[in-house]
Formats: sequence, structure tokens, C-alpha cells
Amino acid sequence: MNLLYRRLTYSFFIIVFLVLTPLIILYTQGYRYSFDHKVVQKTGILIVSSDPKNADIFLNDKKYEDKNTPAKIKNLLPGDYEIKLAKEGYHSWQKQLPIYENSTTFAEKVLLWKKEQPAIIASDLPETYQTSPNNTKLAMINLDQSVATLNLNENIITIGPDLSKYDSLDILNWSNTSKKIIVQGKTSQADKPTYLIINLENLKNKTTILNSSYLPNNPVTIKWDLTSDNTIYSSNDQGIWQTNIFEKEKSLIFETTEVQDFLISAGELYYIKNKQLFYKNLKQDRGSEVLQKLGSNSFIFLTPAGDKLFMLNKEHKELLIIDPNNSTPKLSIPANDIAWLNSETLLAYNEWELWIYNINNNEPELITRMGKPISKAIWHPRGQHIIFVSDAKLKIIELDNRELRTTIALTDIEDINSLNINNSGSRIYFSGKTTEETGFFALDIR
Repeated sequence: MNLLYRRLTYSFFIIVFLVLTPLIILYTQGYRYSFDHKVVQKTGILIVSSDPKNADIFLNDKKYEDKNTPAKIKNLLPGDYEIKLAKEGYHSWQKQLPIYENSTTFAEKVLLWKKEQPAIIASDLPETYQTSPNNTKLAMINLDQSVATLNLNENIITIGPDLSKYDSLDILNWSNTSKKIIVQGKTSQADKPTYLIINLENLKNKTTILNSSYLPNNPVTIKWDLTSDNTIYSSNDQGIWQTNIFEKEKSLIFETTEVQDFLISAGELYYIKNKQLFYKNLKQDRGSEVLQKLGSNSFIFLTPAGDKLFMLNKEHKELLIIDPNNSTPKLSIPANDIAWLNSETLLAYNEWELWIYNINNNEPELITRMGKPISKAIWHPRGQHIIFVSDAKLKIIELDNRELRTTIALTDIEDINSLNINNSGSRIYFSGKTTEETGFFALDIR
């Protein structure tokens, strides 16, 4: 009897060993039994992190143990998981992502946005405003006809010269160095407007009045040189002029009539006339050549990038991208306006759509279509999100196109006039009307 008992015990442990050992080996190698599919499957890994850190992690609406971000979650059975990151004081992030056998899924550096209410900076709306090319300053004309600048990175407003003698003022454009602006002033006593250059880097400097020494008669368009804030160009019914501000000298550099808009870059002139795009090398005596038939005179030139020209027709809501070296191909994007992320990537938007275009690609990418009109859109500086206004809300949408792009409503806006963000991406500035106040606002989002 003892011998039989010992043999049965011995056999039992052998059977247990033969059964459990493979299971243990499979378990340590990441295999798990799927009750849904009733099979043993190789598991996957999810790596998740957030900015800021220490966000709670939810998988399919269940909080994952006691771990917060960043985390490496192992031994997940293959399938689609609803992943949610939540942190007090921040909007939650949620996305459905697949976990594959013997593979790793990443949800890294997820940006979480603060839940804040906009703070009013000024209760009066500026009459006109314009953002500097480097996105560090906002120039404004106030109701009292004073010029002011808002430093978007330091949240400092600086009041400029008193121009109250003018009945109306309008900012024409910033210099591409982001130091100076050209302002047009009008009075009821004068038949012609006055043009002024204001150095916003040093407001103590005397404002330069662009009189006949600087500008031709009846200028139609005035714009800065692309690289210098000591040179401006202007056009009238005689042609296109160049002005050296230091020397107070102007010269006619191209004689023509009926120019709708022009662009000068490195001695090359592009101009719009008779619904056509022309090219002229200013360093050579040869005449102009037609690059494209446009079908409209309503296009204006935007800042060029790479070897391409960018032209916007706000009347017909169209962005035209042209390669001057290839006269046939051109790209058209429906757009009310654009915003550059960097020298290669732009955002184009119209009432219903957000598009991204990289100058190294042949086709733009559609980010989203909305059921409510889009009134404004800008980049978040990190280039992973777009901030826009639609359906009386300020929203932010991510560019991660795995499953659906996550869109979050940051705050309510009944009406909006301007939309800007500082270079760190931590604060949004806008003017308009919220549900409670009208004025100029700041909203902390990071």
C-alpha cells in the first residue's frame, strides 16, 4: 500500500510538472489565455507618457493599478484598447489604440491641456492689430489712436507714440526682422494719407514720416524687403520703386502700370497684372515673362518658402502654390488664410476644413472637416496640434491620426477678432467676446 501511494504521488508530481512547466514558460514569455477568443495568445506592450507627468491611466474605463505616467504596461492581450489619461486640473486625453501580438504600441509625450478660464487683459478691443513674423509681438492700434505692443512671451504691453492727431490709423505690415511697422494715418484735413515707420524695438526713437523723399506719388502697395528693415518697396501707376530709408532716396526699379501686387526676392521680381503672374530678373535687361495665367487679379503674395511662391486669393478663398521653375504644375488649396509652423510647413484653413502642407510634398493633408464654420486657426508651436475657433468654442485638435484625432474644447468664445499664442505654447491670446466679457484675453493652457 505504501509502495502504491508513493508511485501515485510520484506520478502526480510528474504530471503536474509536465503540465505546469510549459504553462510557466509560456507565461514568462508573455503568453496569456484569451477568454474572448478561447486561445492562448502572445501579448503586447503599451508604453505611455504624458506632459505633465503623473497622469492616471485608464484601460477600457478601468484604472490601471497604481501606476501613473510614464508607464510600460506589459502582457496585454491583442485587441483594441480605449486608453485614457486623466490629471486633476487638466482636460483628459482619450484614444482607441490597437495592441498587437509580440509588439509595442506607443502613446508617448501626450500633451495635457489646463482647464482654465480666460483672464481679461484689457476691456477695450484694439481697432487693428498684426502679429510680428517671428510671433513674439502683437502690434495694436487702440481706440485713442495710440500704438501699443504686446510681448507674447513676457505678457508685457508697451505703449508707443501718441498719434491722436490722426483720425484713423492702420497697420500695413511688419518688417521681416520683426522690429518695425509701417502705419497709415489719415486726417480729415489732408487729401492723402500719411505713412509712418515706427521702431517697436526702441519706441523712444522718433517716428519716421515717409514723405516724398521716401515714397512716390500715390503709392498703392508698400512692403518691406524680405531681409532688411532699411529698404522698402512701393508701387504706383508708374511702376515699382525701391527706397533706402537711411539715405532717404527712392528709385524706379521697374517701369510698368496696373500692377496688382508684387514680390521681390534676391533681385527677382514677381508681379500680378492682367490676371497673370509675371517674372522679371532685375539684374538683367531682358523683359518680363508670363509664368501662370491666374484668372483673377485678387491674389496677393505671401512670404515665399523654399523655391515656391505662395499666393492667397481671399475673394475666392484659394491658396495657390507655384513652382517658378516648373510652369505647368501648380497646387490649389481652398483657404481663407494660412499660418506657418516653420519655413517648410503651413496650415491652410477655410470655413469647413483644416489642411497641412509641407513644401517637400506634392499634396496637402486634410486634417479635419467641421460641421460648424471655422473662423480662426493657428499652430501650436510644438507642431503636434492646431488651435482653432468653431461653434463658439476655442478648440485644439491633435495631428496623431491613429483612430480619431482627439479634439478638446478649451473655452467658450461668442465672437473673436484675433488669435495668437506665445512661442512656448503655454498661453493663448485672443480678442473678442466671451459669455461674460468683451476685451483682450489671455488663456493659460500649459
